[in-house]
Amino acid sequence: MNEFNVSISKISSKREFNNKEMEMFDILIADNTELIKNDNVRSFVEQVGSKGHVFCPSTFKEGLKSKDTFEQSQLLALHFDSKETSFKEIKDRTEQYDLPILFAYDAFSIGSRNKFSIVFLKDSPSSSLKEAEAMQNSLMMMFPEADKSCDDVSKVYNGGNKVLYFDDTTPAVSVDMLFMNMSLHLRNRYGATNYKRKIVEFSKTTGVALNERKLPEISIVENFTEGIKENINDKNSQNPIMIDYGNSEKLSNLKYLIKFEDHEDKYSISSNQKKPSIHKDYPSDTLESLSSKCRLYREFELGNKTLSQRELLGVATNLAKVETGATKFKDTISANSYYSSRKEKYDNWSYYFYYIKDKYPRPCTSFCSYHATCPHGKNILSTSKPKYHQIEKIANCNDHWVGLDEAWKDFKENFHSAVMSRDKIWHVIKCQTALGKTQAILELLRDTHLRVLIAVPTNKLKREVCERAKAMGVDIIVSPSLHELKDDLPQNVWDDIENLYETGRSPMPRLNKAIAEDDLECAKLFKQYKRELDEFNNMDGHAITTHRRLTSMDVSKFDLVIIDEDLIFSTVIPSKTTVPISKLKKLKKKLNTGDPLAAKIVKILKHIKKSEFFTLSEIDYDRSYSGIKMTVNIPALCDAKYFCYRKPSNFENDLTEDCVSFINPIKFQEKTKYIMLSATADKDICEYCFGEDNVKFYTSKEAKLTGTLFQYGGKPMSRSFMRDNPGIIGQIKKWSGLEHTISFKKLPNHYKGDLHFGNCSGCDILKNENIDVIGTPHQPEWIYKLFSYALGFGIDTKLKPNTIVTHNGYRFRFNTYDDKNLRAIQFYMIESELEQAVGRARLLRCECAVNLFSNFPLRQATIMNNFNYDDNEI
Repeated sequence: MNEFNVSISKISSKREFNNKEMEMFDILIADNTELIKNDNVRSFVEQVGSKGHVFCPSTFKEGLKSKDTFEQSQLLALHFDSKETSFKEIKDRTEQYDLPILFAYDAFSIGSRNKFSIVFLKDSPSSSLKEAEAMQNSLMMMFPEADKSCDDVSKVYNGGNKVLYFDDTTPAVSVDMLFMNMSLHLRNRYGATNYKRKIVEFSKTTGVALNERKLPEISIVENFTEGIKENINDKNSQNPIMIDYGNSEKLSNLKYLIKFEDHEDKYSISSNQKKPSIHKDYPSDTLESLSSKCRLYREFELGNKTLSQRELLGVATNLAKVETGATKFKDTISANSYYSSRKEKYDNWSYYFYYIKDKYPRPCTSFCSYHATCPHGKNILSTSKPKYHQIEKIANCNDHWVGLDEAWKDFKENFHSAVMSRDKIWHVIKCQTALGKTQAILELLRDTHLRVLIAVPTNKLKREVCERAKAMGVDIIVSPSLHELKDDLPQNVWDDIENLYETGRSPMPRLNKAIAEDDLECAKLFKQYKRELDEFNNMDGHAITTHRRLTSMDVSKFDLVIIDEDLIFSTVIPSKTTVPISKLKKLKKKLNTGDPLAAKIVKILKHIKKSEFFTLSEIDYDRSYSGIKMTVNIPALCDAKYFCYRKPSNFENDLTEDCVSFINPIKFQEKTKYIMLSATADKDICEYCFGEDNVKFYTSKEAKLTGTLFQYGGKPMSRSFMRDNPGIIGQIKKWSGLEHTISFKKLPNHYKGDLHFGNCSGCDILKNENIDVIGTPHQPEWIYKLFSYALGFGIDTKLKPNTIVTHNGYRFRFNTYDDKNLRAIQFYMIESELEQAVGRARLLRCECAVNLFSNFPLRQATIMNNFNYDDNEI
């Protein structure tokens, strides 16, 4: 039961007070409010019904009883003093219209005078006088025999000398059921042609707005913001009232929305009203999937459970959107003998379905007893069959956000545990972007006696972290990089160096040659580079480098290697090589017969005739291979084990001929302690790559974002979609008006800035800026499958369009795999890229906003379904 407050006198009486005496109670009763709970509701009923205590259903502020000081009411009362009706007749009507009485009492009847009062409990308190009066008036419409003074919610009622009825289950009347049954009663009383005139009269009296079908405008919304948004630019709803949706669990995120207006005489009854569409939102075959997806519906369908009126109405509002859904519902309640003693109540549902047919399906949380344990969406239909191009929050995904201070403290504890651990394995700490990972690392460098190597994603970030460390007094050396000299070198020299990198050969001979020849443009730079490299290699203290260099370094002299950001995503997965078949054949001709590499190439050429993916053994790299002048990464080819045969296709335009792609093996040193700090780290992926027994995973608490992430998932925003809609970025930029954008690199550049998917990690130049992130960064399917194949998982499955999936607390449709491992790999890659892009704004600590245009939902996103940023459909 919902506890409720009521005004009640302390005076017991064995007689009815007259009008003059009742005026005294106007003063006394307002100052005596009682809280009624489960353990004292019977006592309250006895006080009023048997001991004659005067009461008022409402409570008041300042100890004064008036409409101006009205505080709230959760009781509805009616008084009857007539020879023409009886309690039995009134109770029969309440049962017919599913308005359960809490209690009724004899109000000191004398002789043939039939005087009694009935009291209803509302499922939530009315703190608005307007709403309280509307509910009281709806009762008066249904029970015109009641005393006319009962339309006043501040009326004081005489007590009684006998309780006629008490329902100790303390049933409650809901706002929407009261208005709906009032409409049904008026139709039954005045006929289908004329009853809406009475509803219009009710609207004029109470101010309750009517919809286009001349029915009361009331709905259930999931939060205040959503409810108010419904009323923007709604001329019929200038004064909406939100009240708590009440039930025993007090679901604070649900609200009744009653629309009120300053009434105009515009509700004329005419025969040319707008007719609603006869087409339902869901086809009849939807009914077949409901049983498997919804436990409550399955029990309803099989007759295993007798549903309450609230549950029945919740199911009905969902079935009302399905072809043949109303028929299925009515056949089910008939087959399960819901109203065997009151046959007329079956007919009520025909009207209920008429009444609710333009209403939204009720959310599961508003009626279903299983909502706390079922991974449901917004309602039964969206749970069973999500709409296309919509992302829906799972209602009970149990997100738990903490404050920034608590999140920081939890991360620091995890970081300290990892640092202090003696286990020389991978310690992976998942923590939010902008939480302060770099600061924690620098504080460790300042205070520890350990020799620490830091690895960051880019050269730019490497230099930034080094400067921050030195500013804190930390003695640290940074690794040099030839890529940092690119802009200062002649193009032909850089082309030579880049070719050496691509073919897996050392650039040192090219540097030594330039130095020996005393090349004016290069020698000085290369000498400086080699000097810095020697200093870095010989340093006996803290050092900082990039992810890329880390994979080829000897780290044995360091006590600890700390990796900032996700090394798997930044380096392991991108470490791939593609070689045209024609080049493999040319390479084979340059090798001696019987050479191990030639034999491996022969096996590759045999495998591609029958397999897309295949495995070959590693071979040793022979020094003689270094003299072969071909643009093939021979060292990687020797080490490679996992191969993918690829043909040019319309979906991938990077190939002009048949090729093989393979993963360049990256080997990390054993018996080394690594700590990886990342917002995108995935436990399963880490265990796949580093070994299940070689990973300790820490998940830090997540803080609520300070900024806001708005997500628009109505369009897929894949590369192919955006190529087919070349003006879409321009449309978005015109709508948003934001300066900064992150999207695909190779698409037409309609925006400022150099950031794009693939080069966002760690960049801080857009901190506290509003950003549009546009795109869903899918990878070519062969990349997902090659990575999965290398990890030992199955790959015999294809991408399945519009697959219903659940991820990050959302349910949505996506082009993905049924295979859980392949899907995990795909989602990991897409999510990592999106998180890095969104993370550039530093929403965790900055009061800015990011608009994400993608059908892949991120955590803490505010989903903007059905929002069209373009006035013209794309």
